[in-house]
Amino acid sequence: MAEETTMERRPAKFPRISNIAPFNFKSGSKLIEITSQLQEVATKGKELGLDKRLVGRMSTDLQQRSQTTCLKEPHIHGRDKDIKQIMELLFGDAPTGTSFDVIPIVGMGGIGKTILTQHIYNHDQVQKHFNLKAWVCVSDDFEVMRITKAILESFTHCSWNFSNLNEVQVQLSKTLAGKKFLLVLDDVWDYGHDGWNLLQSPFGVGAPGSKVIVTTRDRGVAKQMGMDKYHNLHNLSYDDCWLIFSQHAFQNRNIEECQELESIGKKIVENRCRGLPLAARALGSLLCCKQEEREWKAILNSDIWNEESGILPALKLSYLHLPSHLKTCISYCAIIPKDYEFRKTELVLLSMAQGLIEQPKGGEQMKDLGCNIDELPDSIGDLKHLRYLDVSHYGITRLPDIVATLYNLQVLFLKFCRRLQKLSLNMGRLGNLRYFDMTGVHIPSLEEMSLHIGKLTNLQTLPNFMVGKDCGRKIGELKNLSHIRGAIYISRLENVNGVKDARDANLMSKEELKSLSLEWDESHSSQNDIVERDVLDVMRPSKLLERLTINGYGSTKFPNWVGEVSFSKMVFMRLKGRKCCTSLPPLGQLPLLKNLYIEGMSAIKRLGCEFYGQQCGANLSPL
Repeated sequence: MAEETTMERRPAKFPRISNIAPFNFKSGSKLIEITSQLQEVATKGKELGLDKRLVGRMSTDLQQRSQTTCLKEPHIHGRDKDIKQIMELLFGDAPTGTSFDVIPIVGMGGIGKTILTQHIYNHDQVQKHFNLKAWVCVSDDFEVMRITKAILESFTHCSWNFSNLNEVQVQLSKTLAGKKFLLVLDDVWDYGHDGWNLLQSPFGVGAPGSKVIVTTRDRGVAKQMGMDKYHNLHNLSYDDCWLIFSQHAFQNRNIEECQELESIGKKIVENRCRGLPLAARALGSLLCCKQEEREWKAILNSDIWNEESGILPALKLSYLHLPSHLKTCISYCAIIPKDYEFRKTELVLLSMAQGLIEQPKGGEQMKDLGCNIDELPDSIGDLKHLRYLDVSHYGITRLPDIVATLYNLQVLFLKFCRRLQKLSLNMGRLGNLRYFDMTGVHIPSLEEMSLHIGKLTNLQTLPNFMVGKDCGRKIGELKNLSHIRGAIYISRLENVNGVKDARDANLMSKEELKSLSLEWDESHSSQNDIVERDVLDVMRPSKLLERLTINGYGSTKFPNWVGEVSFSKMVFMRLKGRKCCTSLPPLGQLPLLKNLYIEGMSAIKRLGCEFYGQQCGANLSPL
């Protein structure tokens, strides 16, 4: 954001009726039809809880998710003096008569208040000095109940379902009582009338020496808190800005071989960065992939520098020089509330569901059903254009069969829905589904699993698959899922009906799989020793696999591929067999193996040369 500016709101100007072209009654009829359809969608949305209650909940959750203390820069330039001064304030005593002290950090947008505070917050000495720490992003939506609840949850690392401010403040007081705490209130814009007095009332029970750091652009915020003094964060020096700029602009080339670009870059830093580290970083990143002098000069001489002030010109230039498809992705982010912190994969999936990232069947829309629900209503089947459905962590017990009619669905997340007992039986109809994740879910009965997963030929993620004996649930359902990537956990392998059945899984062709877990139920009676070994033998994965786990294996020995030198990327292996297993595969041949766990194979007493794939006599090492 830029430094603060005062903007006068002006009434919108609309054309006079006489200036509008004659109304087209055919268009009017179409307009009425569209309006009717929109009204129907709105009604359905309310039935599903997608009304104002969803907006309110989203605001709360987004704010909770934005409380980040992760260091985004390994080193910050030019702030050693600031860090020293603030650390001295942190470790100093509170003023007489108070148990906590407030340290306001004031500076314009892009000057690095948050990054500086992150470094201090994560400093080893700070970690040891305080009993409790919390970080809350306040932003321009100051609402005492929301912020107090966020503070409590940050201190306690758990959620609380209080309905009024008094309950929250009582619990916060109990949490802080007698504890020396550090609280960061990041990006505060305004406390409103008496807001600070109400917010800080539970803080007084903390131990002496407790501190509250407040970052803000407005020195008036410090005055609202009754603070006459504050730490003013000044602009960086030219030298420090140049270090940041060059670190990003020349990261893939030798600066000594780019003297002309270096000369232009120094002018950009001197005249355009204005001592703002965010501007230096943004412009350096922008120019990183630009090789021509004219491209660098175009940034230096852009008219944008005459139109805006503060950090906005640098950010605007970064946006304008993006490829057109990425501009669309950035524009899409504008609909999300301020301070929402994205997970990279989440943003990618949302962009794909919107059709913003080109893919084979393109043209997608997204609607995220994130309302507070215990069961999905059957009316969800009316959302025929639904592309993105995430009900992770909710208390649903079943996925209704009507979900199988959402033919446009691309993303379905059921992660950690621990009460989930039943899936939609006909999910094989969801031909456009690409991402399906039910990590942390245990469906107790095979009969409640979906049929014909193998028809989802566009599927790219399938973290777990439970093998059944019936048609539509056999291991062969994996055969045509050629786009599966990442990790997959295949359980109930005791239900595989022989070698031919196992070969149908076609795991060797799935080269994007990086992690494979194979599990037999330990309570099952082992098949014929040779049959179980042959089943595992034909389930050989791609040689590009990096992590392998085998649980509950009941044969006396492993097939030869487990430990073959051709698995040159294997870094992790866990083998959990039974007492009947008498020998290990030649795991010593795996060149990159770093982590090896062997469990449950008590019949193995010694390791010999065969562990390294060699023939040997009596040269054995006891375990």
